[in-house]
Amino acid sequence: MISASNAYNTANANPIKQPIFVVTISGYNRAFSNAPLLGSISGATIYDWLVSIEDMQVTVNDLDGGSDLADFIFTVQDRGAAITADFPSFTFEGKTVLLLQGYAGMAPADYATLVTARIDSVESVNSNLEYTFSCPDMRADLAQTIYGTGDDGNTTSSSHVRTLLGHPLDILLSALETECGYLSSQVDEAKIIAYRDGIYSGAMMQFTLDAAPIAKDFIEAELMKPLGMYLRTNNLGQITIESAYPLDTTPVFDFNPSNLLAIPMVGQADLINEVVLRMDSDGSNFGTESISTYAPSITKYGMFGQQTIESKGLRAGLNGIFLAGITAFLLFLRYGMKALCCGDNGKNVSSDPINAIWDAALVDPGDFVTLTHPQVPDRAAGVIGVAGKIFVVMDRTWQFFQGNVQFKLVEFGLSGSGSGSGSLFGGFQITSDGEVGYPAASSGDKQTLMFLCGDNDQYSNGDPANTLS
Repeated sequence: MISASNAYNTANANPIKQPIFVVTISGYNRAFSNAPLLGSISGATIYDWLVSIEDMQVTVNDLDGGSDLADFIFTVQDRGAAITADFPSFTFEGKTVLLLQGYAGMAPADYATLVTARIDSVESVNSNLEYTFSCPDMRADLAQTIYGTGDDGNTTSSSHVRTLLGHPLDILLSALETECGYLSSQVDEAKIIAYRDGIYSGAMMQFTLDAAPIAKDFIEAELMKPLGMYLRTNNLGQITIESAYPLDTTPVFDFNPSNLLAIPMVGQADLINEVVLRMDSDGSNFGTESISTYAPSITKYGMFGQQTIESKGLRAGLNGIFLAGITAFLLFLRYGMKALCCGDNGKNVSSDPINAIWDAALVDPGDFVTLTHPQVPDRAAGVIGVAGKIFVVMDRTWQFFQGNVQFKLVEFGLSGSGSGSGSLFGGFQITSDGEVGYPAASSGDKQTLMFLCGDNDQYSNGDPANTLS
C-alpha cells in the first residue's frame, strides 16, 4: 500500500472530502493544482492551473513476468503565456514529475505521492491556451539492449558469447543498474534483496548469451516469469518486483458497501493445474523438463489448464528442479482452484473490475485486501454474502477527477479455505552452499532452512523435514 502521512490518513477517513492534486516538476518554479492553494511546495509556487489528468491504469501480466503502466498525462493552463515565457530558459523534457494528492486543510508537505514519472513531451492544446504534458513509465529505458559485450571483450554473438552466473535477483540488479544505468535510488533494492536473501536465498541461474537481449524482454521472460514474479514501477518511480510468494499477507483494505459504487460481479480466473518448466538450455533445445500437476484441482474439475515456462537460465544442477517446484506451487495456490476474480480473467467472457470511491486510492498492485458484501456469492460456503474474503490486487485504474478507483482482484486463500486453497506462507529457505548437514546445523538454521531428507520426509535424526509451505 502506498505510504501516507498521519494527516493524510486522518483526512482520508472523513466521508466528506474532495481530492486535491498538485503536480510538481523538478527544478521548475511553478507547481500546478486543481484547487486554489496558498504558498509553495519544494520551492515552487502553487498555481491553480491544472485542467485535467487522464485516467491512469496499471495492468498486471503476472503469468508473463511484467506489467504495463499507462503514461501520466496532465493538462495545465498557460495563463498570460507564463509557461510559454519559461521555455527559453527551462527544458521540461527529461524532468521528473510528481503527482501529489491531499485534501482541504492539509499542508502540501503531508500530501501522498501517487505518481513519479519523467516528462517526454509538451504539446500545445485548446487553441494554444493550454499545454499537455506526457510522462511515460520510468521503465522506458528498458527498451535498450544489455550485455552487449562478450566474455572476451568483443560484441556478444554466437562466436563471442556472454556468460552470466549468479542469483537471478543479483542478475536483475546488474541488468537494471549496471547495464541500463538506473541509479540505486530508482530501484527498489530493499525489496529485491529481501527476496534474494529470503525464500530464494540459494537460487542460481546460468545464461550463455549469443546475442544482446532487450532488457525488458530478458528480465520479464528469463528472470521474473520462472520465479513467479513480475516487474512494475511503484509510486516513487522505483522499479520493483511483486511475487506470488508475498512478503506480507496482512490485508490493507476492506472493500465493502460503504466504499464500493456497485455490487461486485465475481467471475473466475484462468485455471492452472499443470506447470511445465523447461530448463538446461543449450541455446536451441531444453535438456530437462519438469512437469508439476495439482491433483486436487484435476480431481475436482476433470480438466487441465497448463502454464508452460521455458527458462534459458535455470539449471537442474543449480536447484532448477526445486525452483520449478516453488513456482508451480505458487501458481497452483493462486490459480489451481478456479479462484474468484473481479476483472478481466483472460477469457472471452469476463467480469467487471470493482469500482470504489477514492478512499481506496492508496491500494497498490500486489496488496492483499478483503471483500465484505452481503450480495456477493460465497461459492465455498454455498451462500450469498461474503465477509473478509481475501483477494490479491492486480490491475488498478485511477480516475482522478471523478474520484474513483477500479481494481482487478483475484481471490487468494491464505488459510487453506476458499477457492484458492493453500496454507499460510511460512516456508523455509533454500540452503546455501557450505551449509552443514541438518544434525550439525545451528538451531537457527534448522528453523529457517531446508535440507536434504529421506523418502520418508524425515531428516537423518528422525526430525520431520522442513517444507516449502
